[in-house]
Amino acid sequence: TVETLIGRSEAGWHENELAAVLQVSVKEALLGLVRRGRVAREKVGGRYLYGVADRRARKEQVLSRKHL
Repeated sequence: TVETLIGRSEAGWHENELAAVLQVSVKEALLGLVRRGRVAREKVGGRYLYGVADRRARKEQVLSRKHL
């Protein structure tokens, strides 16, 4: 699932990346997960990066993304 992929990612995911991997639209699913606090999003490079809800772990995801 989207939540599982985000949770296992070292660098979070952008919406278009998830959609490409899963070959379905994930926009509504992502918004629902964010609203329920199950994942979080943060602007990185002008785009939303979806990461884990845990603040410390998400910080690591964002730092990993910035070093890609």
